[in-house]
Amino acid sequence: MPAPAAGGPEATAVVDGGASARARAAEAYKVGDYAAAVEGYGEALREASGVQDRTKALANRAQCRIKLHQYAEGREDAAAARALQPDNPKAWFRLGVCEAQLGRLHEAEAALGEASALRPIDSAVAEALADVRARQAEASGLFSWTDVYNRYLVNESKPLRSPDGVAAARSDDTTVLYPLGAEPFVGPVRIGLVEGRGRGLFATENVRAGQLLMCAQAVATGENDKLPDTIAKAMARRPDLKHCVLNLSRGTPDSEVSLPMEELIQLAAPRRLSDEGEEMGAEESDAQEIAALAKEVETILFFNQFGLPRVNVNAAPIEVANDPGRSGLWILPAFMNHSCLPNVQLLIVWDCLFLRAGRDIPAGGELFDCYLESLQPLQRRRESLLSYGIRPCLCERCVLEDAVMDPEEVASVIEEATKASSNPMAEAADKAEGAEAAAERADAVVALALEKALQEDRLSSKVALPLPKAPLKAQRMAMIREGFEKPTDAAEQESFERQEALHRILLGGLANVLRGHAMSLRGLNRYVDQFQAWGRVANVLLEVIPGSELEAIVHLEALSAQLLATHLDYRIAARAAMRDCLLKHHQAYGGGIEAFRVINTQTFAANVLDGAAQMWPELVKEFGLPADGYDATALCARPRPVAAAELRAEGQQPRPKGGFVELLKRRTQAMCETGQDAAHAGNSSAAADTPAEGSQSSAATVASTTNIGAARGTAGAAVRERGEAPRPSSAVSIASTELGRAASDCGAAPALDTASVEVGYQEAAEDVASFEVLPLSERDASVTVVVRLPGLAFSAEASLEISEREVRIRSLNDLHPHSLDVQLPCDVDAETCAAKWSKRACQLTLRMQRL
Repeated sequence: MPAPAAGGPEATAVVDGGASARARAAEAYKVGDYAAAVEGYGEALREASGVQDRTKALANRAQCRIKLHQYAEGREDAAAARALQPDNPKAWFRLGVCEAQLGRLHEAEAALGEASALRPIDSAVAEALADVRARQAEASGLFSWTDVYNRYLVNESKPLRSPDGVAAARSDDTTVLYPLGAEPFVGPVRIGLVEGRGRGLFATENVRAGQLLMCAQAVATGENDKLPDTIAKAMARRPDLKHCVLNLSRGTPDSEVSLPMEELIQLAAPRRLSDEGEEMGAEESDAQEIAALAKEVETILFFNQFGLPRVNVNAAPIEVANDPGRSGLWILPAFMNHSCLPNVQLLIVWDCLFLRAGRDIPAGGELFDCYLESLQPLQRRRESLLSYGIRPCLCERCVLEDAVMDPEEVASVIEEATKASSNPMAEAADKAEGAEAAAERADAVVALALEKALQEDRLSSKVALPLPKAPLKAQRMAMIREGFEKPTDAAEQESFERQEALHRILLGGLANVLRGHAMSLRGLNRYVDQFQAWGRVANVLLEVIPGSELEAIVHLEALSAQLLATHLDYRIAARAAMRDCLLKHHQAYGGGIEAFRVINTQTFAANVLDGAAQMWPELVKEFGLPADGYDATALCARPRPVAAAELRAEGQQPRPKGGFVELLKRRTQAMCETGQDAAHAGNSSAAADTPAEGSQSSAATVASTTNIGAARGTAGAAVRERGEAPRPSSAVSIASTELGRAASDCGAAPALDTASVEVGYQEAAEDVASFEVLPLSERDASVTVVVRLPGLAFSAEASLEISEREVRIRSLNDLHPHSLDVQLPCDVDAETCAAKWSKRACQLTLRMQRL
């Protein structure tokens, strides 16, 4: 008898017609009554007389305890079963599951390794072992970023690991909207006290920009109005969690004096804290106690909660904003103090908060987060910080803005930008012109104010930032910045760099004005201006919020604009922009080129992503970027292949090969065998004229096939006459061809379904590219070509070449391989081409001036 699989308890036969304890327990397990099953297997254990019976009862009771999330008790049962019968794979497997759930990953890997050796063909054991190894990698700071960001971009609740697997969701994972299932990680970080700010987080070693500092799990996530009750109920049944939450800041100095007693990894995974009250549900707890806790939690959440992101994956690049109605509580990241010039950036994926260094941080340096929308002027930031008890903020940025900028002039610039963008009667070009004027004014206001402050020496006694030794005039700064002039010597170069850094920091309060200008250029085909506008925003973010997701998205916008301006020339013209984009993307997201592909599949064409993949190894070597992820498939301990004879010896049937082609071959083989049997029967009793009838039938079949081919050829000719690109063969045609080949190999001629083939042809015809050259008139000085490219999401998925008498369009999307050569009715000036893309109609309109 083969060994049982590492799943649930095996069914037990009823002995002598009576209901044995093991039979009752197995029946209870089948219906999901795991508590009754535990009692039943306990009774079976007491009645067992032999080693094998006791081992089965212990192993099965361990499985029931796993279902009840009683991992400590399940570990004891599985360990006892293993001691009784060391070659029992189920005992080793369930011991490994319990060890993994208790966070003992090394012991879990050892137990699952033994189970795999005893049961090498069991896929459940192999998957569990791979999960444990993945968790070990994550506990050291290495993550499968492709899996993480696939869930970040897709609105579904599928965790990294199955709830029934080794990384199963605990019973209190119901406190979060979606448990990601990633293992918590704490890097070179400690909690300490600092005078004037209370508790804070500090780096224990030198940290480079982009380095992952922690992956913390949330206490709870959800809708803002329900979050206090959710956390209070969890606190009522978990004393250690209650202590951790009540120890968080409440905005007063008294709440910032004591350091937590728990280890950092416990603060990063608060849902794993002791569950002494787990058996008593929150419903049975004292209602008054829960109400009182919820009231305290409301105050704690005000000072410590983090807003959840709202990701628009339909935008290219993706758009990310705070969700005003949902938030969460993370304990360890809540110890960070505020600065308007943060040196860390966070990214929330479901219930996991990934914290990365935004700047290089020396050992002992404090980690600073920005509590609010950082791209606001000083006055708005101060108003928001008053609610946190910060009055006023004395970070370097606030001190600099307070000493340089005039609040009334800043407000006037913002008002001008708002009017330019909110005028409902203005055309898009007029709005862009108004936004550009506002952006130019913002730049000029900051430049003149900084020049005046440096000349009056108002900053040397107030600002700790590096100041220029010889301040430059605003006009001189603009000429060097735009590349019209160069610094005369190294001293002027150093002064320019320092003054430019101050200029960008001050522009941070007006960064939304610059962003408004860049966004107003969308759809106007002014790609060069758009690239320059996004580049200006990127320069500001580099000083204010480096390493942020917003900075990465801005670089994606800039790269997209330059690619469109240079006809996707990423090798030469857009090479520098792609390098910057890849580096900033990796600094914000991690994961290298793999994460870049996942996040930007809808943003860039396939050849651009391939070009980025070719460039990435050069950047890794040039900047010494360390690997920060793992390949999930490499960790998978796949079951060894087993021969069919070995499977039959164990009583298992080999599975047939999968795939559509294999299915066709099997069906065709069956048809051949049926046909041969019928032919054999016919030959034994038929007259001499029978073969002639068979020949006539085959000829009819061939004739029908030929007619179909003729119809397709006629349709193809009609398509070419209309100026449409040849379409790919339909799936029905391919299937019919494969079936015919397989049948002919067996000596049979299958009858094709002509109706189904023609229907497939009509459906496929809707995916045909086409063009139209609009009629010319004597007064019209331009030539207009309308090209329809079905299946393409945006114009960047196609390449465009224009000569004096021809327009060539090639699709870069492998799923829709369009190709068009359009002959123009007259000579045109290719440099005057203006293009407009309609996403809804998948239509590109080209207009060129006649020569």
